This record gives sequence, C-alpha cells and structure tokens, in this order.
Amino acid sequence: MTAEKIKMFCFSDFIKIFHTNIFYFYAEIIIFANVITIFLHSLVFYRNYSVCIGRCKFNNLKMDNFTKLLTHRHSSRNFSDKELSADNVSTILEAALLSPTSKNCRKWMFHVVDDKETLEKLADSKENGAAFLKEAAMAVAVVCDDKDDDCWIEDCSIAAVTMQYQAASLGIGSCWCQIRERYLSDGTKSEDVVRGILDIADNFRVLCIIGFGYAADSQARREQEPLWERVVVD
Repeated sequence: MTAEKIKMFCFSDFIKIFHTNIFYFYAEIIIFANVITIFLHSLVFYRNYSVCIGRCKFNNLKMDNFTKLLTHRHSSRNFSDKELSADNVSTILEAALLSPTSKNCRKWMFHVVDDKETLEKLADSKENGAAFLKEAAMAVAVVCDDKDDDCWIEDCSIAAVTMQYQAASLGIGSCWCQIRERYLSDGTKSEDVVRGILDIADNFRVLCIIGFGYAADSQARREQEPLWERVVVD
C-alpha cells in the first residue's frame, strides 16, 4: 500500500471517528437537556401541588377553628391571678399589627399595660363599665392619630376585635371597655383621662381598652341562634 493510500485511509477513518464522536456528543447533550427539563418540570409540579394541598389544609383548618371561635368566644370580666406568658402577649399584639386598615394606613397604636396600679387607674377612667380592668392581667389601649384618617374608628375596631379572637384561640379571656364618647360624672371625657394616665399625645384618639386574662370561672357562652332575619338579600 502506497503512502498516499495510507494517508487517505487514515484520514477517512479519522473523519468517521470524528463524526461518530460528534453524534454521540450531541446525543448526550440532548439526553442531558431532556433530563434537566423533566427534573425542572417535576420540581414545578411538586411545588404547585404542595402549595395547593397546603392551602387547602390551611384554609380548612383555619375556617374550622374560626367557626368554633365565633360560637364559643364570650366576654370575660372576672379574671384569675394567672399571668400571661410573653409568647402569648406577643401573639395577641401581632394579631393587631397584622389587622387590615383602610388604604393600608396602619396609623393605630397599642399601649400595653400590666402594672396593677395603672390598671386600677384605668378602671376609674369612666363612670361605669371599666371596673373589670382592675383584675385583668393585661390591658391594651387602642389609639390612633385621626388626622387625615376618616376610618380610624373602623381600623381600631378591627384591630381590637382581632386581638380578642386571637386571645380566645389561646384560651385567654377578654372584654372591650369603650372609651370614646364616654365620660366621668363631672363631664370629663374618658379619652382625656386615659391620655393623662398613659401619657398619650393629644392628637391621638382613644377608642377602647381591651382587658385580657385567664377567666376566673368556666362560664360558657349563652346559647343563641344566628338572627337570619337581620339578613336582607337584594
């Protein structure tokens, strides 16, 4: 075999080997890309499936618990001497801070009181209906700067009730003490009294004080049926 034929033979073999290797190389790339694609799709499917299942479980759990809260929660005015844990206090306050507000303004503030002497002063902030604050383990005054906020009453009310339901879910009793538009026997506004006790700025309105504590008795909520006659369907 001549040198020229040997060269041509070697070159043709090289071309064949090169083409074969290129084919396998591209084949491996395609297989690898498909594997990656399948893997990513599996992750997305698993994530969506998990989120969907998680939401279903979360919604069912919360709705079930909330329904029980609606039917079992009641105002507690007699409290035991048991103190509230720091974790429970934080959970109750976090519920207020997460409550919805008009235009997401979140202008309310919450003054937390657990000092017995201060609680006794707050219990005398209006003529009637505040005495239970003396026995409370904690009280929260719900206040708000009403400047440029025509929904401050609604926002504070939502926050206050949200705290009460959160407390009930923890086995803690509570009761609303109305302060806005309440007075002492001499005509002094209850808001002014509370502002003086808690050193609250004059530009803040005081809607209410919520007293919290473990109920001293096991009083159950009075049985009552929903008043469907109050619902009008248009």
